[in-house]
Amino acid sequence: MQQPKGVRKRPVASSDEHNSQQPESLTEKINGSIGLVLALRDMSAVCSAAGMRVWVKRVLPGSPAHDSTIRPGHELRFISKGVGAPKVDVVALMATTQRLDQIASLLAGPVGHPCTLRFFDHDNETLYSATLVRRLCS
Repeated sequence: MQQPKGVRKRPVASSDEHNSQQPESLTEKINGSIGLVLALRDMSAVCSAAGMRVWVKRVLPGSPAHDSTIRPGHELRFISKGVGAPKVDVVALMATTQRLDQIASLLAGPVGHPCTLRFFDHDNETLYSATLVRRLCS
């Protein structure tokens, strides 16, 4: 039997090739939350570190952030999207973009995946890190 013009036969994938592709779990397709409401604040009037900074406005009850030491008023300095991921300098990013949606996209990620954040607590003048595992929050 002759093939129609312009149609080529493609090899069928072997069963080994087919089985090597693992389906993603449903939770890996759903973005989770760490439970922070963030805001921009201009620091030029109060300290030498002029410019827009990212602050915690609110910590959502029952969220991963609520279970940590993160509190309203703490300043977000660095974000690492996961284990072994590079740190993103939030202060430097805000100096060039001043867009909070870019910070939100860095914090977004699949349910069950961790992110590490570094904050500055201005009341106690301390830097601290918090590793939060994203989950579904209501």
